[in-house]
Amino acid sequence: MILIVTPNPCIDKTIYVKRNELGKIIRAYKVKLIAGGKGNNVARVLNNMGIENLSLNLLGGYYGKIIEECLRRDGINYKAIWIKNPSRTVVTVLEDSLRQTAFVEPGPEVLPEEKEKMLELFKNIVELNRTKIRFVILSGSIPDHKYSDIYRTMIEVARLNGIKCVLDSRGKALKVGVEAKPFLIKPNIQELEDLLDLKLTFNDLEDDVKLAWYALELTKYAEIVILTMGDRGSIVTEGKKIYKASPPKIEVINPVGSGDSFLAGFVYGLYLNMDIVNCIKIATAAGAANASIWDAASCTKEQIMQFVDEVEVTQLYV
Repeated sequence: MILIVTPNPCIDKTIYVKRNELGKIIRAYKVKLIAGGKGNNVARVLNNMGIENLSLNLLGGYYGKIIEECLRRDGINYKAIWIKNPSRTVVTVLEDSLRQTAFVEPGPEVLPEEKEKMLELFKNIVELNRTKIRFVILSGSIPDHKYSDIYRTMIEVARLNGIKCVLDSRGKALKVGVEAKPFLIKPNIQELEDLLDLKLTFNDLEDDVKLAWYALELTKYAEIVILTMGDRGSIVTEGKKIYKASPPKIEVINPVGSGDSFLAGFVYGLYLNMDIVNCIKIATAAGAANASIWDAASCTKEQIMQFVDEVEVTQLYV
């Protein structure tokens, strides 16, 4: 089983319009709701790939009830910690041209006792299922930045119980979380800059070997580092080995959720004890499959596997 923690879930609402114009009344022709938050996206893809998982969500108020209903509709196995303040909503306006405008609400304020309830439930689940849980995935932002240490604490609990942690976050939660030495981290370029306290030049960004050096620096925090670079693919380190993955050429329909689908694909490979190259191929195929369809993080196993042979993985030498 895989335990997934989503401390800052949302109602992910997509409004479909022909064209968006500021200052005008725009009438939508379709609206879609899903249980958002990076961890719930990962859970949805892992479900589709046939991997048992449990999603731990921090939910609040009426919006939290809607998120819960979406989790049930999608067949996501979840446990909820209920808080006083309402969960957030993310609204994306999607035009027929595929241009997107996203409105992202801040996360709710979390009371100290609510944070402790979440940590207590996490600890209980881990300790009761220590022989069953293969990986813990800590995914997404945290709702209240007073508690930027929550991922670090969870990684420490998981390690005491012999469970490997995957950390995919940003900002202070990521910086503090890596102090606990997770098994795997998945930063993008901005997050790599934050972790190493540097600013990459244009030439740096075009140089795969230089980026690989920077990714290697992050191995002081994690055994596996995945540096994601959007449509340029990813750089993955395992020990002293470094790989560059190039995604297949596709018609991009909706890239939202591709990073989460990538992570689900990679952990799927790890869960089935695949070698690192096959993990990279399935992860990259999952990201491509997600981008080739409308609904975020809803790609099926069949859609993912059709792209695997089109992924190019090469070993880099630095």
